[in-house]
Amino acid sequence: MRAARWHRIHQAAGCVAAREDCSTAEALAWLQAVSARDGLSLLEVADGLLQPSTESELGLPRQDDRATETVCRA
Repeated sequence: MRAARWHRIHQAAGCVAAREDCSTAEALAWLQAVSARDGLSLLEVADGLLQPSTESELGLPRQDDRATETVCRA
């Protein structure tokens, strides 16, 4: 179970890294900052990011890049 949680967190970090053109480490730090800011677990933030309509609520600007959307939802 723990591996599956970390897989989703790293998948979300990969989405942020692709959209923001930053390293995965920077993207993970951003997810952690959102987690602390909103009082959510890192997994809740990751799962929220992986949902199609939640990205704007987390403060991540949406882009029209269909390839990135596919990566984030895979």
